[in-house]
Amino acid sequence: MKFKNLKLSKPEKLWLQTIYGNGGIPDVKTFKVRLHGQLPPDFNHETLQRCFVFDNRLNLYGIWILNQKDPVFGRVDKLIKAIRERIRKNPRLETLTAQELSEETGIPVPETEEALGHLIKLHGFQAGARSTAGKFGVEEIKLGGDEYIGRYLGYKDIPNLLEISWNASWIPAVFHPKPAKFPEEGKTKLRYTKQCHTVSCGKEKWAFHNGAQVIKVLIAAFKKGALEIHIDDIHEKLPEGLQGQPLSQIFKQRDKDAAWKKLIIQGLSGKGFYQLNPKYLENGIEEIDLSDIQEENAE
Repeated sequence: MKFKNLKLSKPEKLWLQTIYGNGGIPDVKTFKVRLHGQLPPDFNHETLQRCFVFDNRLNLYGIWILNQKDPVFGRVDKLIKAIRERIRKNPRLETLTAQELSEETGIPVPETEEALGHLIKLHGFQAGARSTAGKFGVEEIKLGGDEYIGRYLGYKDIPNLLEISWNASWIPAVFHPKPAKFPEEGKTKLRYTKQCHTVSCGKEKWAFHNGAQVIKVLIAAFKKGALEIHIDDIHEKLPEGLQGQPLSQIFKQRDKDAAWKKLIIQGLSGKGFYQLNPKYLENGIEEIDLSDIQEENAE
């Protein structure tokens, strides 16, 4: 489920509102007494807090659901933009302190440390950090490799940030878990050979040469829960001879079906991000033997 479409039940929202009103800090025993009679007998606060409380503090997802005008979002937005500019000026930058960012943005150090504490809990921003002693927050962040730097460079706004981070995280699989869906009879799966040279969905088939290496990377990313992947990360996983080449150059000549752009589309994060076309993933994907495809083609 996409973050923007997330709907909480009344008891779930009540529990998060109670945490929010307590400075973002959960106090289970006190809350159960305070909310007695307002929660159903089977209410599960543990799963809720596992997804919306990090380091004993209501996270940005929970705060956004309750109050999109909370000052923390303005601070996070300002800090990401400041970090992005520092990266552009010095691509080899490895660390930044809350003190430095405070001086640059005008946000007081305690609020800067708190906002950074929230930021590094989002998927793709956890390269490393030195926590503030004795309280929630971060004194210093490590920028990490290309994957982490790409998050700062690709930043648009808070709603987009939360959507991408939520969809790329483990949380959607835990929160409101649903029974595994199996395709109804007659519904087609995206199918690919073990070598990934042939991909099919219903009557549509793609036969690839070098492009198979890209398909393999995208399928592996999807299986791990990543809906999209940046071109730099794709290149890192490709054979040396293909690294650095644009996709249009990798998918050419020997690829029998030039309509590969129907299967691979731009990701939600915009330019530089790619994903498998969701319409082919509605009924799941499966790996099959090459012989299966050959037998189908022979019929």
